[in-house]
Amino acid sequence: MTKQEFLRLAHRFPVAAALKSNDDIEAALTSEALLLFMLKGDAFQLEPIIEQAHKQGKGFVVHVDLVSGIGKDRAGIQYSLRVDHNLSQLAMLRD
Repeated sequence: MTKQEFLRLAHRFPVAAALKSNDDIEAALTSEALLLFMLKGDAFQLEPIIEQAHKQGKGFVVHVDLVSGIGKDRAGIQYSLRVDHNLSQLAMLRD
């Protein structure tokens, strides 16, 4: 997700879903929220959730400090690239 896409989704629906449990994930995928923030969980569950979110036109942001199995170091970000190319754009959101 590019910075522009992130801002476009946030402008269209400024309330984002914070995902901390499996129940949150299911609720967010069926909600009107266009941005989903993964705040808990592990790297192994990311791929299917991201696929579902993208199929529904939702943006997905992973908090690398809070999701286990992904570090905020270079290797962690490279891993996220393999899971979903769009995750590689996360660093760009800081600009």
